[in-house]
This record gives sequence, structure tokens and C-alpha cells, in this order.
Amino acid sequence: EGAAKAPGLPLAQLALLAALAATVWWGLGNTALGQQITAAATGLVHLVMEKVGHIHVHEGEKGVVEAIWLLCSSIICVPLVVKLIPGGSAVLGYLLGGAIVGPHALGLIQDVQSVKHLAELGVVFLLFNIGLELSIDRLQSMAKYVFGMGSAQVVLSLVAVAAFATQLAALSTSSAIILGGALAMSSTAVAIQV
Repeated sequence: EGAAKAPGLPLAQLALLAALAATVWWGLGNTALGQQITAAATGLVHLVMEKVGHIHVHEGEKGVVEAIWLLCSSIICVPLVVKLIPGGSAVLGYLLGGAIVGPHALGLIQDVQSVKHLAELGVVFLLFNIGLELSIDRLQSMAKYVFGMGSAQVVLSLVAVAAFATQLAALSTSSAIILGGALAMSSTAVAIQV
């Protein structure tokens, strides 16, 4: 009967939202009331900073602050990717959030090794989530496709990465096979989730 609607806001609502944001932005900078609101907010920020002073984060607390940054980026990026990109996956949102707060973008997280344990937990939860969605009956009925196509995907990914690594990166054959196997296994988990 009716065509399925694409997820996200309709174009008219997005245009209205963009026009409203532009109007508020223009109003804050170009009207007397907007300038007063901006000056009051700036004064309030300076007052709070004078009262609080310099905030020192101890070494043991940096992990908590970094975890909070990761959670905040996830809260913002995952819904944006899922709603605005047709067929967007939460995995892509998490990748985007991590890239934004990482050392090569905003630099909110400089010590990547300290966050590595959270990343390992994320992989465990991803695989657990995949396991929750599998049923034994469905797995048995699709065994030929799951095990045949899944094995073929892993082997082809391994061979492609290993060939690429030996030719272009000048790795030894054993190193290239190990790299190919690692990337093939991780790409399988992400591809299944997406």
C-alpha cells in the first residue's frame, strides 16, 4: 500500500529547524537583546570561573573524565548517525564519536592506552548483542549460508589483506597472514552488526 518512510526528520522539518537555529544565532549577535543575553552569559561564565578557579584533575581521575567524554560523544553521535544517514548503524556512530574525541581531532582523549579497556568491553558487548539476536533454530536452518558464506568472507578478507600487506607494506608473509586474520575477524563482527 504505502511506501515505507525513511528514518529521520522530513526535509520540511529539517529546513524549519535550520531556519530557527539561524534566526537564533543571528538574533544573539545582531540585536540589542541578543547582545545583552550574550554579555550576561559571558559574565556568568567568568564569575563561575573566578569562584571555582583552576580545576585540577588528578591522574587517577583522568580515566573517569575520558569515559565521560566517550559517553557524551556516543550520546550525540549515535542518534545522529542512526537518524540522519539512511541505513546508518550505531556502530558507525560509535566510530564517529571515538574519532571526534580522539587525539587526532579534538584531542579530548590523549592517552589511548588508558581507554583500551573500555574498547575491549565494547567488543565483548557487541558480540554479546549479536549472540542475543541469534536463535539456535534460525542458526541451524541457515547453517549452510552462515558457515559457508561466513567462512568464505573471513578467508577472502584474510587473503586480500595479506596480499595487500605483502605487496604494498612489504611485510613478511607470516606477518601479513596474522594481520589479515586479525582484520578479517574484526571486520566480520562489525559487518554482522551493520
